[in-house]
Amino acid sequence: MDTATLEIGLFPANGGIVADIRFAPSATATDQVLGRSLPVAIDAAQLCALTLDPTIYAQELTAMLFQDERAATAWKHARTYSDTVEVPLHVRIRIADDLPFLHDIRWELLRDPNTNEDLSRSGRVWISRTLDRLNNTQRERPNRKMIRTLVALSSPSDLSRFGLASIEQRVGLQAAQALHPLPTMLLDGSARHYANLETLSRGLWRYPGLLVVFAHGLRTNGDTMLVMQDDEGQRQMVPASEFIEMLGGLPHMPVAVILISCMSGGLGNSADENLTSLGERLSRRGISAVLALAGLASMNLTETFVPTLLANLAHEGDILTALGQARASLHVDRWSPRLWLNGRDGQLWDEPKGQRWLVGAGLWG
Repeated sequence: MDTATLEIGLFPANGGIVADIRFAPSATATDQVLGRSLPVAIDAAQLCALTLDPTIYAQELTAMLFQDERAATAWKHARTYSDTVEVPLHVRIRIADDLPFLHDIRWELLRDPNTNEDLSRSGRVWISRTLDRLNNTQRERPNRKMIRTLVALSSPSDLSRFGLASIEQRVGLQAAQALHPLPTMLLDGSARHYANLETLSRGLWRYPGLLVVFAHGLRTNGDTMLVMQDDEGQRQMVPASEFIEMLGGLPHMPVAVILISCMSGGLGNSADENLTSLGERLSRRGISAVLALAGLASMNLTETFVPTLLANLAHEGDILTALGQARASLHVDRWSPRLWLNGRDGQLWDEPKGQRWLVGAGLWG
């Protein structure tokens, strides 16, 4: 799906923050500069105090970002074009390395500065993040025929000893079914095939894959830990660095990683000042798209949000659009899913030329 893109780059300047705003009518169009060095006043402490009231948080964040009239005018230009041409608007927040605290801002709650419309419910505006030092030129995409998906569900048998609830096997099965017709492997402990770094590596070794992980996530000493399983199905704590190293050692990096895991996308309270979330670090490693959850995510996400996300993704191959449509099903926690993109759009693969996917049969014709 073609989209218009409004990029808001946030950079340090003279002890404060400034925004450079660019607009591209399509993924292949040349950027138009709509604003340079526009003053922005993001008060993380104030936003942190508002985390229990998402409506006020959203209004204050929007006012902070668009305090300069030129920024609001740039937004109006992009939104008017998007509405007139009837294409979605991709809002890409580019964050400079020198401003790590901005990674834990709930950008997904932004509102239209002119109408106060809740963008997360608009169905027409998709929000993503990107790291400033990365090159966001469009990479060569794999053919859909090459894509394999791996769904890993980690629910160790001894979770109750640590005060953690088990994750039902049906969650992984629903995810695998939603990904049809993409060829999918499910690791959920059945037949003693447990979710750990070794089994993930084997499952992703041959093809550029899509990885979906259901696991408890913890933060210790400023780092993210995934609660995975050893060869006996019991708890095995996996540091983010080891998870990243495993993916980096594959012949082909996954086209996308989806982490349904608490705090994999940051603390979510605007107080996480270090660039330590697993989602950000995977994006920095060069994975095209990383979706991770901020804060203590509710497992209710698995009931509607995850199946909707994966079904739309399998059908279109566009994670930006799939997330935008799935986010509309969420309520108070709609800020939790965070998407980091390396590239100008969210298309993860291309359809084979001259071939057609037969959805019902799962065959090529």
